[in-house]
Amino acid sequence: MKNYPLQQIIELTGQDLVSLLDEISRPSVLIKYDTGIIISSNYLFAEKFFFKSIDFKGESIHEVIKGINLANISDGETQTVSYINRNNDIKQTQIQIKFISLRENLIVVSLLPEEIEKRNSVWYWKRFTLKQNYLTANFTHFTYKELLSLIVTTGKEITDYEETVIFVKNDSSGFLELFSLNKTVFPENIPEIEIKRIREIDFWEPGKRVLSEIHRVGRLNKFNSIITIPISNDEKILALVILASLTNNPKELDQDLLHQFKSWASFTIIKFFEDAQISKKRKQILLNLEKLEIINSHMSDSFLIVDENNKILEFNSNFQQLFNYLPIEILNKPLDQVIQNSELIMQVKTATITENRPKKLEVLDRNGKKRWIEARVIPVLQKGKNNKIILIIDESEKWAANNTVALLQKNAVLGEIISEFAHDVRNIINRLTTGLQLLAKRMELNDEGLLSIQELKGECANMTELMDSVLSYSKQNFENFQQINIYELINQNIYKLQKKAKTNNVSLILNSDNPDCKIIADPRSIERVITNLINNGIEAIGAYGGAVSISLSSNEGHPGYLCVQIADTGPGIPPEIEGKLFQKFSTGKVEGTGLGLFITQKIIEFHRGWIDFDTFPGGTIFNIYLPNEQLGEHL
Repeated sequence: MKNYPLQQIIELTGQDLVSLLDEISRPSVLIKYDTGIIISSNYLFAEKFFFKSIDFKGESIHEVIKGINLANISDGETQTVSYINRNNDIKQTQIQIKFISLRENLIVVSLLPEEIEKRNSVWYWKRFTLKQNYLTANFTHFTYKELLSLIVTTGKEITDYEETVIFVKNDSSGFLELFSLNKTVFPENIPEIEIKRIREIDFWEPGKRVLSEIHRVGRLNKFNSIITIPISNDEKILALVILASLTNNPKELDQDLLHQFKSWASFTIIKFFEDAQISKKRKQILLNLEKLEIINSHMSDSFLIVDENNKILEFNSNFQQLFNYLPIEILNKPLDQVIQNSELIMQVKTATITENRPKKLEVLDRNGKKRWIEARVIPVLQKGKNNKIILIIDESEKWAANNTVALLQKNAVLGEIISEFAHDVRNIINRLTTGLQLLAKRMELNDEGLLSIQELKGECANMTELMDSVLSYSKQNFENFQQINIYELINQNIYKLQKKAKTNNVSLILNSDNPDCKIIADPRSIERVITNLINNGIEAIGAYGGAVSISLSSNEGHPGYLCVQIADTGPGIPPEIEGKLFQKFSTGKVEGTGLGLFITQKIIEFHRGWIDFDTFPGGTIFNIYLPNEQLGEHL
């Protein structure tokens, strides 16, 4: 491939490339030049070889055009090739090659004009049939303008008339408006009244009576003939096709073909209008359904009807379900006995037609559960009765969500304060640890105070661990959530804890059937959870040695959740602390803070998961369940 001008390369794909072929006025075929396989062809190419376009798809271009050379081709080059014509004779012709898409290795091969064969009636009928079949197969994919364009080009091709246009009815203006593919001498619009006399195909020649503006234009521009083809539906004119020629004689045309063309064009335009009407009705039906859905959505609210003495006359099932009453406990009962809220009772007493704004209230249902509602009282004056409708919207979830947001905001501020406090405390602990290490170096090995210093260093280590736990919990934020590979995160933790494990004669084992296991989480918090549980396992095993195994799996009992199991071969959890294992300051360790598992549980719950455990004399298994979900579901 060489010497192609970049401005001629158009990156098109799919249906665009196939449609492009039918806009080319020469017999053309679309192929992949690296393989020579035919993708599609236009109807002129099919006509040349007396095949349907589909018959070429997937064939090699070398089987259809003999002598074509696709090696080192350049854009716009021509080649002399041969093909077998309709009489099975081998004929030579020239082709031209054009690059279409470099990305998909696509070129168009077009046959250059040969000596024009004499066209007979069969030739025109075949051309019309190809267009007719093409429209039938692709009707639903055409826009209105594309359909008009196809009618115009077809009329031009089956008559060889130089100019073809179409006028289309505009219901809003009462005029027929011009549609043309090229610049034309015909006016942009004509009044409908001017063509009402044209009911069938009409042939106009110079010297004949002028019936409309179309004929006047023909006479002024010295047209040799004009054919007008009206398209109507139930006596209503929809369009008018105009065929005009400076040289052609209408007597030479196939009359049957023209009438067939009229029927085809009429069917095409009428069907489009009918489909448009059906589509319009379908949209109206969908709109009505949408309105009905909106009405139904309001009917989901609760309502009561009370009389002038506030006795309940009617209610819907939504009210009954909201307040957990039986029907017999509501009907004909005083309102203040069912809804014990003095503010609502006052609202019912004072409501007027002009003053019935909704109020937000806190009420109790039959079981004493709090409900937050929005109540609106509407007086209904009918037949001397002063009844009132009470509309009630359950706002409990909304209020709970607002309270949750407020609590989260409060916790965020508290988290920042705790974080600053923990950092300051850690700095103090680090200075204490450094001081204790300096004191220990200055003391003799048999000094009695050395043991106390070692104990103090241990307490400092416990305090540091406590501050790390507090920091990992206080800094939790949905903004820190991201996609992480939990398999890799656990592997990194195992690497960091390997030295401690070997010192305690403990093997760390990671099992997973999916190394590409990803979740949405705060990496720092999850790392803290994994570190804490593996550390607990190592310390639980003690000096006898054993193993801590970590496994990842999708749990069939909890679809949508990933299960992380951390199991140790220690002695198990003592029965006296099993029930309070996740409580604050509960620990089985001699030097433990009692916050590790409490904070671990809180971190997992913040990730919308949970943690449980199984314990027995031969070990303990912690099960962590984390949701397999998308990032947007958390926010």
